[in-house]
Amino acid sequence: SRRLLPHGDMAKRTIGMVNQTGTKVGIEGAFDSVLHGIDGNVLMQRISGTFRVPVPDEMNVDPVDGIDVVTTLDIDVQDVAENALRKQLELGDADWGTAVLMEVSTGEIRAITNLTRKGEGNIVEDYNYAIGMNMEPGSTQKLASLITLLDDAGASLDEKYDTGNGRTKVTDTHGYGLLTLKGVFEKSSNVGFAKAVNKYYKDDPKRFVEHLYKMGLNEPLHLQIAGGQNPVIRKPGDRWWDGTTLTNMAYGYALLLTPMKTLTFYNAVANDGR
Repeated sequence: SRRLLPHGDMAKRTIGMVNQTGTKVGIEGAFDSVLHGIDGNVLMQRISGTFRVPVPDEMNVDPVDGIDVVTTLDIDVQDVAENALRKQLELGDADWGTAVLMEVSTGEIRAITNLTRKGEGNIVEDYNYAIGMNMEPGSTQKLASLITLLDDAGASLDEKYDTGNGRTKVTDTHGYGLLTLKGVFEKSSNVGFAKAVNKYYKDDPKRFVEHLYKMGLNEPLHLQIAGGQNPVIRKPGDRWWDGTTLTNMAYGYALLLTPMKTLTFYNAVANDGR
């Protein structure tokens, strides 16, 4: 048997495979039980040497084809996403990268690409970082902090924070001076978010974490394909919680999310909360 990849390595890891040792990955691995069908059985009679012909027999059983699995991937969009990601890996001399395009109204994945640098000029798809790489989300987490401040703490977009020259114990790449909370989000100010979250939650950090939980950020995605990592969001009383954890969480550190988890959160905001 030979495996044919009509579109080359595009979405190769996501489409997946079952290797000779039985390891199952990706969509094929997840649906192997319905894809491979049912083996048949036929009695063969040897005519000469290795030449055999089937013999009618009541014990013969016809094989049954497996069921097709249709993905939501759009091959044209997939091509654009992969080429764009490859270009960025080359420009940034990055070790790896992932790009996922989700359709807002349905949550369906239209493109997903995961690329790894394997030496000079060799970029391959061999690991699904989108679902399997738990990492600190950084500034993408500030949206969750902003929603928490507005929805739970009752903060106003117009209240002001002095971000100074951008260099206190928490630093920004630039100094922005006095900003409204809206401006803090627009400028993605670490200092501003640290001050805002500390203002409302320094005496009750558990309340901040509980609102992140309320938005489902701690919930696993329950993916059908293997390899997905669950979110790690600490709370007061946990072993790794200390005096800096709340401040770090305010601008996207001291917690772990996969790129796919972050994407689903943003898509929910774009899709009116769903």
